[in-house]
This record gives sequence, structure tokens and C-alpha cells, in this order.
Amino acid sequence: MGDNRTLDYVERLAVITSLLNALGTNGGLRRTSLMKMLYLLQTVKRVPLGYRFKLYLYGPYTGQVENDVGIAEAWQILTQEYVEYPSGYYYNIRKGAKADEFLSEYQHLIEPYYEAIDWVATHFKNYTAAQMELIATLVWVDRSAQAHEVCLTLDDLVHRVHALKSRASEHEIRELARKLLDLQLLSAVQQDLVGT
Repeated sequence: MGDNRTLDYVERLAVITSLLNALGTNGGLRRTSLMKMLYLLQTVKRVPLGYRFKLYLYGPYTGQVENDVGIAEAWQILTQEYVEYPSGYYYNIRKGAKADEFLSEYQHLIEPYYEAIDWVATHFKNYTAAQMELIATLVWVDRSAQAHEVCLTLDDLVHRVHALKSRASEHEIRELARKLLDLQLLSAVQQDLVGT
């Protein structure tokens, strides 16, 4: 993992399939949650996925994930189901008919990343898509502040994220931020300024 190499699309598909395995999501995973988990893998765990994320309506986003899921669907590694509900829709992603066969052939390519994949699955499998959106946005804002050498208080972080995600309450954002602090995932937030 010490090189500067970026994973190719086959390796990325193996990461995605391994993540679904690690999550044990027989009922599937919303595409929004998958996108945010891949963002955390790349940003926090330094898995060199090579995705170019931008901050978008639902947090960090890249169309490259959708392209990879499309390839995986064509290869029957994943299935993607369009699900409508009264106030909108989402895409539900599951392992496809050839997922296990694909993994058995290519899993050796991603062995160095198993620990990171298991870590994301363990810590984030029980969050909703809306919570994953907030978690990824918290990390995005934190990393942006860090890149600009700005120290934040917890209140600063919560206010910045709430300005971007006003549908969520500041209380909910703060609770998720505290969980990220407990996992030591926020670099720009000064621990001595966290408060109660």
C-alpha cells in the first residue's frame, strides 16, 4: 500500500463487492450509503480508489461510483433496483448472481484493503442513508478545514454542516460528530474545545 498506484476498475469492483459481503446486507444497500462508505474508505482509510468526489446535494458525490456500479451490474456482480416511495425514490444495490465467482477470482488484488473494508462495515453498517450523508459531509467539512489549516470547535463544525444540510437538526449533526470524534476521524476539531 506504500505506492501511489490507484486501483483500476476491476479492483474497485472487488472492493465494492467485498464491502457488500462485509456488510452482510441481504436486503441490499442504498446507493447513497454505498457512495458515502466508499468516500470514507478513500478519505479516512486511504484506500486508493481514485474517485474524484465533489460536495453535492447529498454530500460527497462522484458519478464514477455510478459508472462502476453500472459495470458491475452488466457483469452480474451487482444488481441495482429502482425503488419508489411516496416522497421520492432510491436505488437499492445487492450482490448479483456472479458476485461470489468474481470475488474468488479477484479478491487477492484487494487483500491489503480487507481491514479497511471491515472497519467501514463494522462502524457504519447500522446508519441510514440520511445519516451516512451527514457523516460523509462532516468528514468533508473537517478535511476541508484541515487542508486550509483551520482549527474548528465542535460548534463550528456543526454550524458549517448545518448550513449545508439544513434538513437535519443541529442536535443530530452534533451527535454524529461526537461519534466521529470517538472514532478519532475528525482532524480539524480541537479536542480540548469540544465541550459538553
